[in-house]
Amino acid sequence: MEMDWPAPVVSVLNTLEAGGYEAYLVGGCVRDRLLGRPVTDFDVATNATPDQVVSLFPRTVPTGLKHGTVTVLSEGLPVEVTTYRKDIGYSDGRRPDKVAFCHSLEEDLSRRDFTVNAMAMDVRGHIVDCFGGRSDLARRVIRAVGVPSHRFQEDGLRILRAFRFAAQLGFQLDDDTWRGMEQNAEKLRAVSPERIGVEVAKIAAADWSAVIDSMAKSEIWAYVDPHLRPLQQGFKRLSTAAKSLQSWMKPHAVEDRIAEALAIWCHAAGLTPTSCRAMGRALRWSNQYCQEAGDFLELLQANPLKWSTWEWRRHLFEFGEGRVERACAALDIWENVGDDHRPRWTLFREYAQTQPIWRVQDLQISGQDIVALGARGPLVGQVKQQLTEDVLMKRVLNDRSHLLKRATALIHSLAGGTTFDFTDG
Repeated sequence: MEMDWPAPVVSVLNTLEAGGYEAYLVGGCVRDRLLGRPVTDFDVATNATPDQVVSLFPRTVPTGLKHGTVTVLSEGLPVEVTTYRKDIGYSDGRRPDKVAFCHSLEEDLSRRDFTVNAMAMDVRGHIVDCFGGRSDLARRVIRAVGVPSHRFQEDGLRILRAFRFAAQLGFQLDDDTWRGMEQNAEKLRAVSPERIGVEVAKIAAADWSAVIDSMAKSEIWAYVDPHLRPLQQGFKRLSTAAKSLQSWMKPHAVEDRIAEALAIWCHAAGLTPTSCRAMGRALRWSNQYCQEAGDFLELLQANPLKWSTWEWRRHLFEFGEGRVERACAALDIWENVGDDHRPRWTLFREYAQTQPIWRVQDLQISGQDIVALGARGPLVGQVKQQLTEDVLMKRVLNDRSHLLKRATALIHSLAGGTTFDFTDG
């Protein structure tokens, strides 16, 4: 099988072989190339020691000498080259107690997590597949290498990685592998929240509908973190709508998909926005992801069909056009309404087309203008807020002369202690 690998990668393989060593591309790059997916990371396994690798290449970085890894900079492309190795002992249920170099490619592949990640390919396109990875690619199955229970006892994070690969590839979980995951769920307690958060984010960004039924019957969430335990019930409720929701979310930016997926999961589980943000924090997600997930859940739990004009304009202004549109579409999809009758999305289009302003910066008056009219300190912000609400409700045109006149009246009234009620009705 001929594979068109980038020239810098081929150069690394050829240089190792010319030096008298074996050299194989391994892991995800082989898997993705066989699936026709884009490949960006290139990992090479060899029987050369790290010192021997360094001696063959002019530019190297000792990125993981302890584990036998040297990064070769080949024409500016980083290629990780790792000596064949075997892992000895996993007393902490997370990392090997010791890594030892070995001379067998098969032994090196045997320590890997899943069969689809345990294939190797040389520069001529010859594939080494000791564990049936190609067959599992064809069957679209994630299956553990060797005895599944042993793989998950070694490293609890592999349980989430199984879900993640299934979601990313749109595969199903092998039955024995699934049982091994469930039997070793407590191993997740040894995994750091940061690593768990990374894997959950990758699941959220991928096609989680492919694994929704498996996640719905899995007890692992209780072991991941108490905050995540309610998700299991949410996954059960999402089962029928998951595929449609996932198809709709696919074109969205990765950042949006992650936050929106968590919000959808929490909505199905009946959780509050506060709980949703706490869940994000438990996963060690960024403040931005936590906030956006909570905001999206607020919109999902609101009822756009009953929003007043003021509520529509306020939500559009506060959350932005894109987020409100996606929330309305998600709720319509959840209810399985047809394209010819999407009540929330239709209302969104009506109000979005007449939205007077989308942000404070759209006002045809600035803070400096308000200061020039005599406002000082907190009064400047108060006037600007009232002007924003006036324009949103179309009490005042977003016109500079009208806004200056209204600002002058507000300054006199607010400075004199008069209060305004700008609520609808």
